[in-house]
Amino acid sequence: MDSYPPHLLRLPGTAPGSPARGRQAAGQPAPAAPVAVQQTAGQQDAPPVLLAGPGTPGVYEPPMSPGARPRNLTEMAARVTPTTPEPWPEGTYVQMGESGRRAHWTGTGWRGGVSPGYGGETAAVRSEPEQTTGGEQ
Repeated sequence: MDSYPPHLLRLPGTAPGSPARGRQAAGQPAPAAPVAVQQTAGQQDAPPVLLAGPGTPGVYEPPMSPGARPRNLTEMAARVTPTTPEPWPEGTYVQMGESGRRAHWTGTGWRGGVSPGYGGETAAVRSEPEQTTGGEQ
């Protein structure tokens, strides 16, 4: 028989270095852990999932008071689904909480502020004047 260190022989439900006790010492299986019973009385429900659509300002569905709106981007990510998967048009947003802070949908996540517009516009490239070498011709 191979020799194993005592910490590897410890039975489940016993502390390291302590002898096995009770049913486990007798070679019987440990009793199953009690199953937690969900109680609904006095338990606060999770906030409802919301929909948000772009606008100036945008709208939440269902409509709600400013105090019930998500207060920050973390809450926005956890509770709010945009009405469309596309990025929001330029200048659109929804208001967060009572602070009046704004957020917009980028197509992949929520960002603070008003949407700058993500319509696939290319950035303007500043062109340099053409340089000529030599004197006048």
